[in-house]
Amino acid sequence: MNTPALVGESAYVARDYPYLFLPDRLWRVDLCEPHTTDPQWLSYLLSSRSARNELGVRASGTSGSMKNLSKAAFLGMPLLLPPLPEQKKI
Repeated sequence: MNTPALVGESAYVARDYPYLFLPDRLWRVDLCEPHTTDPQWLSYLLSSRSARNELGVRASGTSGSMKNLSKAAFLGMPLLLPPLPEQKKI
């Protein structure tokens, strides 16, 4: 939940930390099929201009300064999934 420019912002964290704290408005993505999706590629994709635009379109809220992205809207976002070797090259 934030301004349209920041809603849906993402980051890749390479490992777990013993005292990592995530606020309730941050999500951790767990891949259902890790053998078909490279997490770093997914992070790259979610940070792309086209994905950021799509996340902005999917955000809702009555205030321009407090847009919200629901999990359903995020999970319903169509993604192109190249084969794993290609993802790793990207």
